[in-house]
Amino acid sequence: MSNNIGVERRSKERARHQKQIIAKAEQITAKHFPKGKQLPLSTEFNDKWQSLLEDIQKSFSSFIDLRTGFNQCVKIINVYIYETKSTLEPLSYLVFQKAEKSIRNQDWMRQSYAFQSLYTSWFEQVKNAKTKQGVADIFRSVLLSFICHSGCCNYDLVKSFAKKLAGKLDLKQINNASFISLTIDSAGYNTNIKNTEKTETIYHCYLSPLTLAFIKQLNSAQNEERYLSWIKPNDSKTLHALLTKGYQVELPNLAKSLKNLCVSAIGVVESLPNININQAILEYATGKNKSYSLPLDNLARLQTKPTLIISTPISFKKIDIPFKKDPIEHRSILPSKEFFKCLTHALRENGIKNYHAKHFQHHSNH
Repeated sequence: MSNNIGVERRSKERARHQKQIIAKAEQITAKHFPKGKQLPLSTEFNDKWQSLLEDIQKSFSSFIDLRTGFNQCVKIINVYIYETKSTLEPLSYLVFQKAEKSIRNQDWMRQSYAFQSLYTSWFEQVKNAKTKQGVADIFRSVLLSFICHSGCCNYDLVKSFAKKLAGKLDLKQINNASFISLTIDSAGYNTNIKNTEKTETIYHCYLSPLTLAFIKQLNSAQNEERYLSWIKPNDSKTLHALLTKGYQVELPNLAKSLKNLCVSAIGVVESLPNININQAILEYATGKNKSYSLPLDNLARLQTKPTLIISTPISFKKIDIPFKKDPIEHRSILPSKEFFKCLTHALRENGIKNYHAKHFQHHSNH
């Protein structure tokens, strides 16, 4: 109850402060541009506008108050310009925009370097494994491949994928590319699916052949007793512990949370062979630029048919095509009968026998 009282009090104070700023801005505007008087011409207007700006700077100390007061003055004068049908150009509002923070800061560099060491060590172990991996190691390999090889560095997707792995994994395919549809229930995402009970955000994550190979390995172990008795990770903390298992001491700069660990993985993603992606796609992959995928019903529109290949392409011999000329020495727009005979002969050589010279000539005349 006391917290609500504090929130309400602060809200009223902000509203009161806002009214004071607007009232002061209206007072300054009336001083330099009195209501009811004709707006001056451009030269005199510029002088008055400069004096108004000086008063605004003296009246407001903070950038936020300055912006609010300035924009209120602009709003009033633009109304004057519109109502008096003045030839003056409308004034522009003042907009402050905070620069986007780059993900490539000093902390990320340290964490990314540590993750690259983790990835290199893990992949070497997988390639050189001579004995059957444990269930936890296989599960971990699927997740690391999903992050690094399939390029899904959004920790919300990683959590959703881990839940799918613990249950039934429904793989789909379009244009020979395998993908999985993952549902996100975190705040801040636009919804693209509406069910009867709630709206959802669904991503279609396309899987690398390496990720598919690890999934196949996991599926083969699902019926084993060791898999059924193993407690699968189901939240950020347990997933982070599994992915960094055995490396926390050796690599102290590894990210301490699942979210930062996934973001640090983009250093591996962009350095893989035959990978050339820009910064915007990398930030999309981490979830910093939030979006969503096409619903499955619309995804079918992207289905393309394979290009048909003709095994015996039609070829024409080099022939001289004679044209007949009219009596006044102008070339006719129609070829001669000899052309149609040559065309018929060429088509028959390529297995097309339903057309003959008279047929082509009849259609050309119409």
